[in-house]
Amino acid sequence: MKMQANPELARQVLRRAAEAKVAIAEVPRFDVDDLTHELHVHQVELEMQNEDLRATRAMAEAARDRYRDLFESAPVGYMMLRKSGRISEINQTGADLLRIAPTQATLGYFESFVALEYLFRWHRLFTKCLDSGVADQCELALVRSDGTRWHARVRCQRAPGPVDACRLVLTDITDLEEARGALQQSRDELEARVQARTAEAVALRNAADAANRAKSEFLANMSHELRTPLHAILSFAGIGAAKAAQQDSGAYSLGQYFDRIGTSGNRLLALLNDLLDMAKIESGHLQFDMAKRDVAAITSDVLVEIGVLAKARGVEVAFEATTGDPTAWCDTLRIGQVIENLLSNAVKFTPSGKRILVTLSAGDLPSDAAAAEGDTRSALRLTVSDEGVGIPEGELDAVFDKFFQSSKTRSDGGGTGLGLAISREIVWAHGGTLTATNNAAGGATFVMTLPRQPMAD
Repeated sequence: MKMQANPELARQVLRRAAEAKVAIAEVPRFDVDDLTHELHVHQVELEMQNEDLRATRAMAEAARDRYRDLFESAPVGYMMLRKSGRISEINQTGADLLRIAPTQATLGYFESFVALEYLFRWHRLFTKCLDSGVADQCELALVRSDGTRWHARVRCQRAPGPVDACRLVLTDITDLEEARGALQQSRDELEARVQARTAEAVALRNAADAANRAKSEFLANMSHELRTPLHAILSFAGIGAAKAAQQDSGAYSLGQYFDRIGTSGNRLLALLNDLLDMAKIESGHLQFDMAKRDVAAITSDVLVEIGVLAKARGVEVAFEATTGDPTAWCDTLRIGQVIENLLSNAVKFTPSGKRILVTLSAGDLPSDAAAAEGDTRSALRLTVSDEGVGIPEGELDAVFDKFFQSSKTRSDGGGTGLGLAISREIVWAHGGTLTATNNAAGGATFVMTLPRQPMAD
């Protein structure tokens, strides 16, 4: 490399080599002048230069052949495009992909092989390559000279040099595109099946909802017809028991029969009332007379009725009000029904000698839709805490499900399992909450929270 950069040094080295070669050849010395000797030396220099040139040319041709072989046999197509888009050079792989002969005089324009719907994408890529010199790629659908269609990934890069031209690399991705199409078809078929199944499920659900509404509406509409004969049975049982009591002692057994009829009838009436209330809730027929009510007074009235049952079972019931405003926005009858249900359950599952505490206190509820996020609204909280058997931890929310009975009380309580479900639905309709927790010392606590003002529409 240093000799090529310094021609004078190269000439001196060449001359010394030529002189050495002349000396070795033992050319006979004639009596000639220095000019003849110089000519001989220059002749040898020329012969040595020719040998170097022939060796260099052979190496260059070998390298050219190697790179030409690599260029032609590459697994991707290579081509050179002029600024006009005309193909000026193409390798054998690229010619095979386009079904053209690489040696033909006119190779044509590359865009003539681009599918019509992809022309805009190709022009955008080619223009970007020429203008900015930034290499980029895209996927195109191409049409061979024989009319067959295939898909290629095309990478375009501006070629170095003064002439505006681009190098193009073509990679056949037809198999990949076909796999994508098959995958998309599978997705479409799967989506169609899912939609069909979803429509079928929606239709079945709608049919079930319609049947359930029809059942609930039937029970709600039949409430009077169902209760009327039962009230008649209870009335005639009461008359029979009174008449039997007026007779002599021999009619005592007959009086017992009437008492059992009355007891069974009252139990059946309670169960029927629960079923009909749930039917009204499900059908939307349960109506409320909402107003500002004194919940302390409602609770006291319920305690008068429950007190008899509690005293008979040996259970103490205490009532405390820790708030100066015991009012809430509610329906007296329905909230009384909830309180009665909570107290009757507490008495039923609290052993003799134990205590039930009922308290009224101030509370709060999450804000309604009309208030700002994070705000709360004033509420009244009623708590019923007993010393009974409690509720299994995994059933604290399930006890409010329809027809559910706790595993601890299933064999002792009886009933339909609708009382707490109806109670929560009633409280929810008021815009309040009803929850259950276990006490650390044993027993359970039910908390009902009611808004003091009506909810915003």
